[in-house]
Amino acid sequence: MPRRSLGRPVSYELTTLGLSLHDTVRQLKLWAEAHMGKALAHRAADEDAAGGTD
Repeated sequence: MPRRSLGRPVSYELTTLGLSLHDTVRQLKLWAEAHMGKALAHRAADEDAAGGTD
């Protein structure tokens, strides 16, 4: 069942501590996106070597 809104806007902000991780997490995300094809290829090769998936 969908939740009903009370009509009041909600605002969220990262703390200074949270913001200090922003650049690091963004770089990790970009690295993961850039290497996803290689990661999936390695997973498929490992599954083939092991005889498939469960």
